[in-house]
Amino acid sequence: MKTIFDTSRTILGNIPVYETYLTSHPKSSEENVCRHCVLVATGMGPNFWFRHGLRILNHLRPDLLISFGFCGELTASHSDSGLYIPTIFRPPGYHSSSPLPVLSLTLPSSVIKTLAAYGGTVCQAISVPVYVPKKFIATKDTAPSILDMESYFTALVASLFGLPFICLRAKTDGPDDEIPFEVNRLIDSSGFVSIRRVLSYAFGDPGVIVSFFRYFRRSAKAAAVLKEAVLAVLRLPLADLTSIEPPRIMGDSDQLAKD
Repeated sequence: MKTIFDTSRTILGNIPVYETYLTSHPKSSEENVCRHCVLVATGMGPNFWFRHGLRILNHLRPDLLISFGFCGELTASHSDSGLYIPTIFRPPGYHSSSPLPVLSLTLPSSVIKTLAAYGGTVCQAISVPVYVPKKFIATKDTAPSILDMESYFTALVASLFGLPFICLRAKTDGPDDEIPFEVNRLIDSSGFVSIRRVLSYAFGDPGVIVSFFRYFRRSAKAAAVLKEAVLAVLRLPLADLTSIEPPRIMGDSDQLAKD
């Protein structure tokens, strides 16, 4: 497997996260088959897909799409490491009359077991604007739930293209330790944190500088968790990787069973 399109360097750093899987599999009949993996990092939201992603995926038709990035917990912590694996993706406004479907992803037990060794917990991802206070987001306290805007749209693209998909998220905040500033004010049109916007925000409100420092420390810790998780996925045996399926649209009966 080799990565043809990689948007991950802002989080994982300039490291060869995919070279570990370029070695041959002597016992595999597909050892000489070139497999393509696309890594999609945090920040690659709707704007990215509308501008570039659809064209790239239509041209490459990769064998696997890996989405990864940061998230906020909506319920009491279920993961010691802060690593979450969403298998249900709820769109913006899912609690009302959203025209977008709820998506479901069934992952092989071998994949879940591998990620569980890194503290990974299966959860649902709820998409709402980042500035909505978590206390206003309806969710079950007994079920692991995370707040994540990008994963839904990436899962939707994977579903539409019929691409095998896996999503990895690491928490940066929770219901009892929310980030005390508006993260969306720091993000530029590319979907990533802008240093210029950070400085502008800090000059306007010097009191948030300490909060910025804490947030970036959390982000560094979350990035380290993500790096290990992505490497774990890329090192999976070929049989496990090829058994990963595309997300599917949940019907009414599926949603009633899950809710």
